Amino acid sequence: MSTMAAFGQPDTLVVAIGDARLRAITTPGSHDLLADCDQVGSKPCSRIRGNAYVWVEPRAVDGARALVRVHAGWAGRPGRRFDDGGPTRGRSIYSGFAQDVHLVRTPDGRWTFERLGMAIAGE
Repeated sequence: MSTMAAFGQPDTLVVAIGDARLRAITTPGSHDLLADCDQVGSKPCSRIRGNAYVWVEPRAVDGARALVRVHAGWAGRPGRRFDDGGPTRGRSIYSGFAQDVHLVRTPDGRWTFERLGMAIAGE
């Protein structure tokens, strides 16, 4: 199931990037992208390259409530600006954060936002 379908929205839903107020376009990803990354810059982060990634991790789900953790991560080099999609050259530093999100299911079966939970900086 896609993220949009999980939230009761059609996969064809289009939102203008300007309406989302993003400072960088993100790419769907997973924790596997971090295999060659760390936060001290001793690894190349070659799987991340110059992209920013997001992924949703289900933490606890039952018929009426869900707790998911939304992760965001990117790799960069000290003193250099973020470059969407470009390769990272040399050692890179992984940066990221996560936010727990509590959802509730509506009577018609859609998941809706209830509240934010714990935030994790520098994940």
